[in-house]
Amino acid sequence: MLWPFSSTTEGGLTHIASESARSAIVLSECVDGTRCDALTAISCSLLQTLVRDCTGALLRQYAYAPVAPAALPWLYPLLEDLFVRCAARLGCRLIGIAEEARLQTYGPGGHVDWHHDAHCIVAYERKVSLSIQLSPSEAYRGGDLEFRDLELNGCDARARGSAIAFPSQAVHRVSAVIHGARSSLVAWAYG
Repeated sequence: MLWPFSSTTEGGLTHIASESARSAIVLSECVDGTRCDALTAISCSLLQTLVRDCTGALLRQYAYAPVAPAALPWLYPLLEDLFVRCAARLGCRLIGIAEEARLQTYGPGGHVDWHHDAHCIVAYERKVSLSIQLSPSEAYRGGDLEFRDLELNGCDARARGSAIAFPSQAVHRVSAVIHGARSSLVAWAYG
């Protein structure tokens, strides 16, 4: 485990399950502007990603960089806090972060097609996905995080510094950026 949580979380699995089936959680003002700037400064090491399906259709187009715990000492304690805050509401028992968080930047045409994040690493399974918005909403058009079967809970998911947490098995995508660039940090908690 890359970042084990200081204590495992216990979600209220009976009454929370109905909420987690309907909505993603948007937490506003989780990351301040200075920390958003520190994360976007990592962009000098971005790796371009283009993924096509068997017909040649483009499924993913974005640039990314892994962010190790040593790179920004404040980041993984913050991620742990956000995951712990969301675990009960999503009905999950979480034990930690098993892979590096990733900075992702989508320029014009950048997108990710419909997919889910529920993958396993050894004995652990991704339970909760988290996306932190780093770009100001007015810096780009398009590039929305969309869900096939979940609703957002009414907060501004595009506000800089906001975080969206959702069950990793939820089908979602990032629509194509039409203008500007969208940057976010994504991470996954395991259980």
